[in-house]
Amino acid sequence: MRRHRGFTLIEILVALVILAILSALAYGAIGSLRRAFEASRAEEQRIKAVELAMHTLQNDWFNADPESVRDALGERSLPAVAVDARDAAWFSLTHGGVGQSLGLNRGSQERVSYRLEGHQLFREAWLLNAAQNATPERRLMLDNVQSVELKLDAGNGVWVKEWPAANQPNPWITGRARPALVEVTVVLADLGSIHRLIEVAH
Repeated sequence: MRRHRGFTLIEILVALVILAILSALAYGAIGSLRRAFEASRAEEQRIKAVELAMHTLQNDWFNADPESVRDALGERSLPAVAVDARDAAWFSLTHGGVGQSLGLNRGSQERVSYRLEGHQLFREAWLLNAAQNATPERRLMLDNVQSVELKLDAGNGVWVKEWPAANQPNPWITGRARPALVEVTVVLADLGSIHRLIEVAH
């Protein structure tokens, strides 16, 4: 009679060890793929957020209006475009076209201000005809921002970093003056430097 030989305990243990190794390798590969997918999706979302922020900033400058405004206390007139390194805001300007595309029966101008607080860039906006106690709409545009810079050209090829120009003899013209070109530089910790050259509509 021929005896049927079964698996020994050693053979079963070896098979289990091999199966465990293959399972660990497969799990590691799946984990790597998942992490790569999540990193790719996070990078895609980051790029979209940066593109949206730069598009909004560019649109604000393109639609800048020559409209000076009063400060919160109504004591002094602020220029249509204000860029001053001594100010807490990176820049401020009067922005047109609000509500017109929606057919809303309200003022179509608002004041826009960009502020860099720590490593976060915020956009604040409020309607010019809003009540005095109205709070501006505040939105986080970008994070991980290392630095921001503006250069402005009045159309004569001379670039300056503050606006309005200090040598403008007529205060009324100074308040309504807008640059012809604006060069924006935003340095991000993860994506490096982003440059935009914006033509301001006149």
